[in-house]
Amino acid sequence: MAPRSWLSGEQQAFVLTYHESFLKCKKNGNYTNFWPPFFEKWEEKWPIILEEEPVNEEMKLEEIAKARDALQTLGKKKSRPLNATEVYAKKYYALHVQPAVKEELDAMKDAPDAPELKKQAMQVVHKQIASHWENESTKVKEEVTKLAEQMKERRG
Repeated sequence: MAPRSWLSGEQQAFVLTYHESFLKCKKNGNYTNFWPPFFEKWEEKWPIILEEEPVNEEMKLEEIAKARDALQTLGKKKSRPLNATEVYAKKYYALHVQPAVKEELDAMKDAPDAPELKKQAMQVVHKQIASHWENESTKVKEEVTKLAEQMKERRG
């Protein structure tokens, strides 16, 4: 069971309204146009008020960090670590596999009884990745397996 959120229902709804624009910024890797208006609106709705104490900038920054972390984790699915074949595909697809995929799809397209390519494309990709992985050199396999293990360890 997931831990209870520190956000109220209203705050979670507010954060969700910014989720799509956050994902666009995340895709671009640039949040400069996202955070200032987000926090401005956040502070309009939920000003930070410390009773009988002057505003502590450190506490304010902690609140902002909590809101940012909540937004970043909101809607994220837990994913599993990549296996060696998937790491191989990510690293070597364009160089090793893609030409063979294109060649096979082109051959299928020219065949008289050609199946619908959109339906077959992913099957061809998976088949070619498996085939290339199996026929890959021991050096590359060791490198990719080591990389997959490192990625797994980093995820904890």
